[in-house]
Order: sequence, then structure tokens, then C-alpha cells
Amino acid sequence: MKPNNWVGICVVMILLTSMKSVLADDDYVVYSPHVVKGQTELESRAYAVSDSRPGFAPSNGFLTSLGHTFTDYWKSEVYFTEYQHLPGTGNTLYGHEWENTFQLTDRGQYAVDWGFLAAYSQHILPGIADTLEFGPLIEKDSGRLQQRLNILAEKDLGSNATMRYALRGGYALSYRVTNQFQPGFEAYYRPIDNAHQIGPIIQGELFFPNGKEVEYALGVLKGLNNGAPQQVFIARISYEFF
Repeated sequence: MKPNNWVGICVVMILLTSMKSVLADDDYVVYSPHVVKGQTELESRAYAVSDSRPGFAPSNGFLTSLGHTFTDYWKSEVYFTEYQHLPGTGNTLYGHEWENTFQLTDRGQYAVDWGFLAAYSQHILPGIADTLEFGPLIEKDSGRLQQRLNILAEKDLGSNATMRYALRGGYALSYRVTNQFQPGFEAYYRPIDNAHQIGPIIQGELFFPNGKEVEYALGVLKGLNNGAPQQVFIARISYEFF
């Protein structure tokens, strides 16, 4: 790995470790179906719940991952730290995850771009089942406007598994003022928790020489019903290079 890449990784890791806590379920992201062959990515996502009701506060999460795109259509990513802090507990290592993104169509080939996500999560806490998650990833670009939709199903595995599937959906809309500044909003729905959330997002991409780039996103999600936290702060950052 080139020395400049190590510098970038160190900068990202400093930012990541400055964020307190963790992420148990990888809910606060709307995936793109697109992959870039040969690109390596170091990524982190974090959230923090602000809600005075019992059972919600203080709960927060944090994860870090390392991924690489091996072909024109396949990206594989390993989440090597997944921590969570739930009410009445401290920060706890929750598990690890192996995630794969498959790009099914070329950009602009059809009315919308299609991909598929398949992920396996190994939970190390006692009594928590491992999970398999899968589903379609959809994206539509219309000039400066971009929309994404994910519809994912989760199934428990192992001795602690239940027979039912848990669905969740995510929708994102953003407007590219510049590459560095792309405001928009994200919305999430989890039927199993009866949780509806929506809120503004600011995101962007910073480009550097030799194909390096940093992507960021910051947002605040509001709960639309009693099953959702009243307010969730989310942050995402990734460093990508060849």
C-alpha cells in the first residue's frame, strides 16, 4: 500500500475514534448499487439517539469496515468492529459482518440502476442470533437529482433464530449543488419495530490526486411515530483509494 494511502487511513481512523459509540444494526444508510473495480474503502458509520423515554436513551452505535471491489460487479466488505451502547449497558462489541454488493446493471442502462446486497452478521453476545440480510438496491439519477431506494429482508440463523423475516426500507434523495455539497433527506421504515423516521442530510465528496476521495454525510432523523426514537444524529465517512 502506498504511503499516502496510509496517511489517509490514519486521518480517517482519528476521526472515527473521536466519535463515541457504535452501531448494532446497520440501519442508517441507503446503499448505492454501483461499485468501482479496484477501489478499496475504509468506512465508518455512527449514530446517537436523543430521546428521554425509557428504552431509548442513551442508545447509540458505531462500526468500521474495510472493503474492496474485486470485479466490475462485486464489492466485498468486512465490518471488523460493530459496537453498541443500549440503555443500562456500556459500550459492547456486538459482532462482525461480511457484506457483498453486486452491481446488476450499468449506470443509465435502464430507467433505474439495479444492484443486490447480501450480508451475513455474526453476533457474539449470548442469546442473539446471527443474521442474513439481502435485497435489491435501486438508484435513479436525473440531472443533479439522485434518488436511492433499498428494500431489505433480514432472517435470523442458528439456535436462537426465529422463523419470521424482518423487513426494512430506506429512501434517500439528494441534490448536487457541487460535488462537495449535496443536501437532501433520508427516510427509514422498520415494520418489525413500527418505526418511521425522516430527516435532512448534508453529504458530499472530496476528490484528491491519484483517485483518492473522501465521502461524508451528516444528518438528523426525526421519529414520526411512537415506535421510533424522537431524534437520531447520524454520521458517515469513508476514504476510498486505488
